Amino acid sequence: MPGETFQVNRRGLIAVALGADLRSVAGSLPWLQRAWLASTGSPFVPGMPTLASIRRALRVVREEAPPPQAGSGVVHWLSSLGPGGAERTVLQLVESRGERPAPEIWVERPLVGAEAHYRPALESAGARVTHVSEPRAGRLTAPWRAVNALGLHPQGRQILQLARALAWRRPQVLHCWLDASNATGALAGLLAGVPNIVLSTLNVNPSHFPRFHRPWFRDTYQLLAPETRIVLTAMTETCARDYATWAGLEPERFEVVGHGLDLERWSPLEPSAREEERDRLGIPRSAFVVSGVFRLDPEKRPLDFVRVLAKASQRLPHLFALHLGDGPSREAFKEAIAAAGLSERIRVLGVVEDPRPIVGCADVSLLTSEVEGLGIVALEAQALGLPVVATRAGGLVEAVPGERLLHEVGDVEALADTLVELAQSRHDHAQAGQRFVAERFGMRAFVERVERLYAN
Repeated sequence: MPGETFQVNRRGLIAVALGADLRSVAGSLPWLQRAWLASTGSPFVPGMPTLASIRRALRVVREEAPPPQAGSGVVHWLSSLGPGGAERTVLQLVESRGERPAPEIWVERPLVGAEAHYRPALESAGARVTHVSEPRAGRLTAPWRAVNALGLHPQGRQILQLARALAWRRPQVLHCWLDASNATGALAGLLAGVPNIVLSTLNVNPSHFPRFHRPWFRDTYQLLAPETRIVLTAMTETCARDYATWAGLEPERFEVVGHGLDLERWSPLEPSAREEERDRLGIPRSAFVVSGVFRLDPEKRPLDFVRVLAKASQRLPHLFALHLGDGPSREAFKEAIAAAGLSERIRVLGVVEDPRPIVGCADVSLLTSEVEGLGIVALEAQALGLPVVATRAGGLVEAVPGERLLHEVGDVEALADTLVELAQSRHDHAQAGQRFVAERFGMRAFVERVERLYAN
């Protein structure tokens, strides 16, 4: 379309051109269109998706959506059940609500390997976990105009597949988590007549994360925001303002729901348990231990984490560190540790099933992020009795009490200085952090806020 561009290399240009030609030819063959519709459930539309065609699909689906149909229960819609913050939040919500009938957890990606990390825990909590492509009885009766418009939406087939499953299940609430799932779930829920569609954002807007961002996310939020059965949520006031500015909406359009922790589960370890965990990890009981729980992605600035520890270790010869998490920056992270001469001081433990004993045996938690929605790991660390030293990144300013513990992104010197200071005075900060989390982020208050959303 005029004024719409994208970048592509030479090989990609040839592929796009051939694809457009083949789609044009195939679109002229009625028998092929009928066969395509019968096998996929979505129309074959000549041409390639553009932002204009996506906007048209959004408008048409909203115009053609049937009225809400009464249903029962909750369906959670996610991309996967990998070891991430959204997935952990869903698990904690399911465990705390204890609802009947049991909630259903539907995922886009196949439940294999790391993509099924939280499946056992969710099923133990009573949830039914399925991949959305699993066959179901029943059919979706959708207006042809909407089906046709979705033919030129990049995720049109998935949207229709999800809509068919929702029409069969007929939930009262469809709760979508994160931008990719929100973009498909909102349209599918409207087509299936779901009465209450909750779109949860757990960070600042997706333009901060280029590898996850898609050009149609902004239009999805903007064009569907007037729909009264859609509830937009943000984890913090900071995130709500950021999303609203980006999408051209009022911040009040987002319900701020915060986060909830099971404070009995996330409680400080007994001294004997701390010592046993340190023994297991091969760390001296007298060491000053720093924990870091974050994905090894650029926005977490993992190399800053190493730089801070390198500077602090010059004044703290008894400093050790534990890192939990994985990601594309893994090798660069390990190389930086070796180059700093910290290979014997930093334990890189990867993804673990239960981080509580490992984090709980540390003395302080360190986050060097450039972008954070809230920093759930900061809340968990404080509940475990650890003060958190962090950057003023996004919602971290709402998750960590006390300006003395927060510094500008990239200020390695100040972060290291604060670690050294805490080596002598950490207990006062630890108690303040525990009180702060207990007052603001208890699970009961979080569940009550979610229940109010579900009752809209």
